[in-house]
Amino acid sequence: MPHILFGLLALLFLSGPAIGENSNFRRCTLAAKPTMLALPEPKFIQHHIFNKFRGSSPGSQVYRDFFKTHGVEVDKYTVRLTENMHQNFIHRGGNNWTTRWKQWIDANPNASTEQVYQFGGKLMDDYGINHLPIGPYK
Repeated sequence: MPHILFGLLALLFLSGPAIGENSNFRRCTLAAKPTMLALPEPKFIQHHIFNKFRGSSPGSQVYRDFFKTHGVEVDKYTVRLTENMHQNFIHRGGNNWTTRWKQWIDANPNASTEQVYQFGGKLMDDYGINHLPIGPYK
């Protein structure tokens, strides 16, 4: 029985054209070109280490004044992040970067300037962005 099976397989393979220029095998493999799907290039933004507090409410002004009192020019301290990381990790809902700054400022109204900078560094550590170069907002 195994000899008959072997003979049938040999007949099937040997009866067609050899693997060469005119074989179906060669035409199929040459026609199958790999397709590369390119991901769009990520969009980058500049994230302020010391929160900008852009709101027009009196509450936002209190936080802006806090940094101003300490001589912190918030536009001098930014890092470059992907927009996705910025929106979905740094500023996701809940206890995010802005909320943590507000909580810290509220809990430390008499903080020294050194403590303000240290907390900015702590946030960078906590969010894993402490390895990124810091530069001015452009």
